[in-house]
Amino acid sequence: MKPETHLMTELVGLPDHGARAGAAVLARREPSRIDEVERLQRQMLVSDGLHWELHLVSGRWWCSPELHRLLRLPSETPVPVSPFERCVDEDRARIDDACAQAIDQNGGFTLDLRLLDGDGHGRWWRCTARVLPGASGVTEYLAGVLREVHADRQALLNLEAMASRCERAMEATSEVHFEHTVGRADFFISDRICTLLGYPKGTPAPAREVYFSWVHPEDRALLQTEFATASAAPGAWESVYRLRHRDGGFRWVRARGRTEVGADGRLRMTGMLTDTHEQTLLRRDIEAQRQHLEAMVEERTTRLETALAEAQRQREQAERANESKSVFLAHMSHEIRTPLNGVLGLNELALQEATSTQQKRHLRLALQSGRNLLGIINDVLDFSRLSAGMLPPVDEPFDLCDTLAEAMRAVMPTVRTKNLGLIYDHVGAISRVVGDPQRVQQIVSNLLSNAVKYTEQGHIELLTQVDEVAPGHCVARIAVRDTGCGMDAEVAARVFQPFVQGDASLARRHGGTGLGLSIALGLAQSVGGSLALDSVPGRSSCFTLELPLRVQAGHQPGSGWPPPGEAWLLHTRLLPAQAMQQRLERMGWGCDILGSVTELIARAHAAPEAPDLLLLGESAIDATTDLGLLRRLLPHTNIVLLVRPDWNEPPVEAAARMAQMPLIFMPVTPAALLELLCMSGPQTDQIVSGHSSLSGLPMPVDADDASDVLVVEDNMVNQVIVCEMIEVLGLRTRLAEDGDSAVRACRDRPPALVLMDLQMPGVDGLEATRQLRALQQRGTLPSFPIVALTAHATPQDRDSCAAAGMVGYLTKPVAMADLRNELSRWLRSP
Repeated sequence: MKPETHLMTELVGLPDHGARAGAAVLARREPSRIDEVERLQRQMLVSDGLHWELHLVSGRWWCSPELHRLLRLPSETPVPVSPFERCVDEDRARIDDACAQAIDQNGGFTLDLRLLDGDGHGRWWRCTARVLPGASGVTEYLAGVLREVHADRQALLNLEAMASRCERAMEATSEVHFEHTVGRADFFISDRICTLLGYPKGTPAPAREVYFSWVHPEDRALLQTEFATASAAPGAWESVYRLRHRDGGFRWVRARGRTEVGADGRLRMTGMLTDTHEQTLLRRDIEAQRQHLEAMVEERTTRLETALAEAQRQREQAERANESKSVFLAHMSHEIRTPLNGVLGLNELALQEATSTQQKRHLRLALQSGRNLLGIINDVLDFSRLSAGMLPPVDEPFDLCDTLAEAMRAVMPTVRTKNLGLIYDHVGAISRVVGDPQRVQQIVSNLLSNAVKYTEQGHIELLTQVDEVAPGHCVARIAVRDTGCGMDAEVAARVFQPFVQGDASLARRHGGTGLGLSIALGLAQSVGGSLALDSVPGRSSCFTLELPLRVQAGHQPGSGWPPPGEAWLLHTRLLPAQAMQQRLERMGWGCDILGSVTELIARAHAAPEAPDLLLLGESAIDATTDLGLLRRLLPHTNIVLLVRPDWNEPPVEAAARMAQMPLIFMPVTPAALLELLCMSGPQTDQIVSGHSSLSGLPMPVDADDASDVLVVEDNMVNQVIVCEMIEVLGLRTRLAEDGDSAVRACRDRPPALVLMDLQMPGVDGLEATRQLRALQQRGTLPSFPIVALTAHATPQDRDSCAAAGMVGYLTKPVAMADLRNELSRWLRSP
């Protein structure tokens, strides 16, 4: 027996006072052996294990004093009788069985088990023990040492778990794993390769030579090349080839992996093999289809290019045709309007000089027929331009109420002839907008003309509502309603078609081309709007125009509020009177309707207070009405004549001027109504709002006596007509036959105004205007207005005139009223 074993035996045989107490006893018995005991103690202290012994005779246990430290037990924890008292329950039976077997066989054992540390966690220890004899040489002890292997055991368990996880993953996937170390004969491929190729489960994986013999003969050379390339340097690689199936066929597979440098410095190829047979066949089928489609696309592309080339040729041909059509329309417009200007102009001049009633009747019929012809020509030309896309919209600021008022005033002469009533109303604070004023006016003019044509009695309404739908954007809803014959659903469904009328029979009562509504719809759609119809047969029709517009920045005229007041309205037509009454009440005014002059005089005598405003409707007064009496009865009231612009009663107008009663022309716009309601007391001689286009004997232009008008015109008939019209209006004229002579005439003596034709020999009207404006800018000539008077009537012609420097635009044939209104804009007496 070794000395250390003998000493340990003696220590175990002592009473259980611990190792140190036992060492002290031995020291007293045998002082000579103190050094050996202390050396043994030091060896146990520096040992990395936990030593223990079991005395087989007495059954007593001993543990080295490092038990608390190694198990991380608190100092107050009682010393266990056996180190295995800290064993987890699952391992207790195993250690007991191992100890019993060692004692029975007088041998030893090594066993991993778990002991609970101070935190109650099981940590792995490796127990190595064997049976030892005592001092007498008889088996007396079971001694051993416990060393902590927790970290190693955890690493092993983690490795086993990872290996198990990898095995499960490999089992779950259909891919085959393989490895090969370059330069060695080893070649590993998983058993799944056999399953993939149809062999029974459990068939061993093939060796390298067998595996490569399964490769399709056509793929072997390529696979060998790719394999050599992949094994030459680190990096990723991929190969696609076919393997022989158990049934004798071949299946497509794809091998992908990486070549990396291993720990031993050798290149190791690791990868996965995937069955891609179906995908490969599908891909090849798709590739075949793609090639077929590419061939079809190439063929169709060639055909399409040919078709596009043909379309381009036809488009260019159509553009040339449209250009020719544009030139033709412009020439036709000019050539038709020029003689028609002579017909209408001379007719209107003759009407001024006619003396007999029969002459006047014949001339009026001829004038009306000429104007009807002009309307037909305008409709045909507008429809042709619209169909050819030659009416591009413009975008400019304008007053919607003024534009609609102009459209309504244009039909008033016909309305007067048919003795119809007119109603106008505008709802909303917005009137200044941005859009295309010419198109808006033309659309509404067509709708109003249509309403007047088909209405024999009753009235025509023009109602407008403008709503702001977003900041800076609004929608205008313009309704034209009549009390005419209406139409049924079948007629209403085709009424917007060109050349269609409600009554197309030979017995129809109304003429026309049937283009007005078609043009209106086309113009509305060209600016993003819509036009709808609601009609009741035998009662009425209502056309509703809806237009998107932009709100012009700044102040909106007519949007304010006047001071409160009271108004009387003398009118013989109830519905128009009620419409004006409603407008006044919306402005915060009271309004009473009176039906006759007699009722008005009686009311003026009886009323305790005079009204702030008295509106005299033209239908209620005539030359016999004593306006002076009304002024004497209401000396402090603002009395205004409410008349249509074609009203022509010079005696009544003279009497109104004497009685300080100004005129206001219908329809009354919101701005004009606000201006009127803000007036206080009698007004001086003036027109409150609007302008006159008198059909009878025109009033002279209110201009300076020295004012003269230079008429630039090359057509002799037009020269006579325009000069005589201007002289009838009380102005002097001079004549120039072309643009060059016009410039010379202005240099010799600057005129008050120039009426400029466009198409003339030599220098045309546009070039002459540019030369005159250049002379004015240099200070050679004073400033004077230049107004176009031309048979060119397209929007492009109007734009060209404005670009050249013209401030006004009149088209032939020109009516005397339109000529007077244009001259009145620019010629005012100082």
